[in-house]
Order: sequence, then structure tokens, then C-alpha cells
Amino acid sequence: MATTPDDRCPFARSFHAKFSWCEGFAPLTFQQKERAYAQLRPIVSCANLEIGRLVKGSYYPKCSLGGAAVFAPETPRLDGEQTKAM
Repeated sequence: MATTPDDRCPFARSFHAKFSWCEGFAPLTFQQKERAYAQLRPIVSCANLEIGRLVKGSYYPKCSLGGAAVFAPETPRLDGEQTKAM
């Protein structure tokens, strides 16, 4: 059974230009074109996104800055008294 790598990007693709959930996000825009050179919707990715390899034929979105371990916000833990007040 494979484990989730610590440097895996935890965010769903595709990003939008104003994506702000990750402090390390660096927008990188690709402009697509059809064969007739008509422009299609641009694709926004992250300049820090790489291809990580788990095993042969198994890949994942790898953050070159460290992934969720570095950038995911910590969820505050509530004690019993705080949850009663809610």
C-alpha cells in the first residue's frame, strides 16, 4: 500500500489566477491554441509544481517547496469547553 508523500501538492488542479490558499503558489499560465490558431481558455498551473514518482508508472503532483507539510494551514484544535460554547 502506497503512502502519501510529504511533498505532494494537496490542492486540486486546475488553479485560477487569483488562487490564494497556498503561500508558495507562483502562477504559471499556458495559453492553448487550436490547429487553426484560435485561442482556447488559458491553463493556470504553479511554477513550483513538478512531477513526483512513487513507483514505476505511478506519479503525483510534487511541490518543489515541500508541499502540504510546509504550506497547509494547521487546523486549530478545540477543547471541550470551547465546543460547548458553540
